[in-house]
Amino acid sequence: MAYPRATLSQKSGRPNYYARVQIPERLREALNKKPNVPMLKSLGTTDRRIANDRLRDKEAEIWREFDRADSVSHPLVIAYMALADAMQVHSITAASEYVEAPERVAEALFHPDDRWDYYEGIRNQAGFVLASDGYGDPEEAMTLGRIHTIIEPLMDKLTAEFRKVTTEDYAPKKRKELFADVAKSFYASSQFLDDKSIQRGKTRDDYIASVDKFMRWAGDIDMSNFSGAVGRKLLNSYIDEMVDNRVIIPKFRGSGVSASTLNRHIAAVKGVLNYAYTEGTIPTSVWDKYKQRTQQKGYEEVQPISYTNAQLVELLASPKKQREQLLFQLCIGTGCRLDEIALLTWDRICSETIDGVAFSFIDLTGLEVVVKRLASKRKIPLVPAVAACLPPRNQSPFSCKKQPERLFDYPIKKDGKTDAASKAGMRTIRKLFDDPRLTNQSFRHTFVDATKTIEHLLSPQAANYITGHKKEKSERSRYGSAYEIKQLYDAMCLIDFGFLGEDLIDYSAL
Repeated sequence: MAYPRATLSQKSGRPNYYARVQIPERLREALNKKPNVPMLKSLGTTDRRIANDRLRDKEAEIWREFDRADSVSHPLVIAYMALADAMQVHSITAASEYVEAPERVAEALFHPDDRWDYYEGIRNQAGFVLASDGYGDPEEAMTLGRIHTIIEPLMDKLTAEFRKVTTEDYAPKKRKELFADVAKSFYASSQFLDDKSIQRGKTRDDYIASVDKFMRWAGDIDMSNFSGAVGRKLLNSYIDEMVDNRVIIPKFRGSGVSASTLNRHIAAVKGVLNYAYTEGTIPTSVWDKYKQRTQQKGYEEVQPISYTNAQLVELLASPKKQREQLLFQLCIGTGCRLDEIALLTWDRICSETIDGVAFSFIDLTGLEVVVKRLASKRKIPLVPAVAACLPPRNQSPFSCKKQPERLFDYPIKKDGKTDAASKAGMRTIRKLFDDPRLTNQSFRHTFVDATKTIEHLLSPQAANYITGHKKEKSERSRYGSAYEIKQLYDAMCLIDFGFLGEDLIDYSAL
């Protein structure tokens, strides 16, 4: 059963925040609350942000109280407790065994196996009392007569209420399975574990994180909240929240959160809902048209653009850490993704001599190399102007003591990737350029533009191979081996990377 949502509240003259939930009218008597008095639970903080973080957990606690009250306030439970209390008050033999906590009584009276035992047990005891006539003792008979006038109507009331509960429709409407429990089952299912679209560790972690963010916002809700008008309202409310809540979506390019970013977060929640539907937890598929709403609320996505040569020269000449200088030089000269360069190790920088020409290249074909997709397993030539940017072999001043084989010391996450390099790069870029279209990814756009100038020697398919994009959508692309590295090297030598030499790092001074 759906209950009112919790909101933040403060008591007059007190700085602490409270979770405030309006009590449904039918539960007031069971909770012993006066009309118009809400349920308040302290959040234990005066900080509004912390209070917001704790609000949904406290809401779940209040809702569990409502669940218990909803059961114990049912007329059948009230009738049973009234009869049991009356028999105990009048010291009727063995009646005390029927006096239990209302929660346990409620559970038993609506349980298909226990309900008849409970009903017949107290009915037989009450019937024994009603059948007693004092055994010829006038005084005992008068006492029993008074007890009869109390017990008999209570017994009749219990019988009437028990007969009403002949179908599930009369039982308290307990909440359906919780979304959090369905999500937990989903993560352990083959539907999640075998999903090829989220095989990468980071992608899977991001997926789970998106669901966790939704649960922290939505609270302890059950699956009934996703259907019909209630479900549409929940979807719209969450999308509205994501647009404005920087805890859920902390950063973005452009004026606001794009539709694709909203879609990515909602799609994770939708995955749990799809699992619930296939498992029969919910009768119909829900949130199927969420993209219509995200398109309405999302801002236009900002697409990165290429740098001009003047902008690249300005960026390389600007004050920055020498570590980011090398990072930018290698990204510009190879077309690699930023994290591919940030994770480089010396064993992936190889040399070869073919037809009397010695050259270097980056080898990302190893099984242990973490890449974005299968097409990213490739070899990238290092033309002389780019190779000249490298520090002496195995002597990178930017590596860390624990991993001297690496060129850079950017921290590596548990999925084998790094986002520290991306953040460092964007900090440097934003000091020079306010245009949100100029990003780390713009280096790859610039490289692709450069390859278009030599298409007579470097086909678009070969250029896609260098950048790690899919080569082509054809049966042919699945056969044969990679492009000859010397062929790619000769073509790339025609691209002008001479400006990289204007700001070479003096490694002897480091």
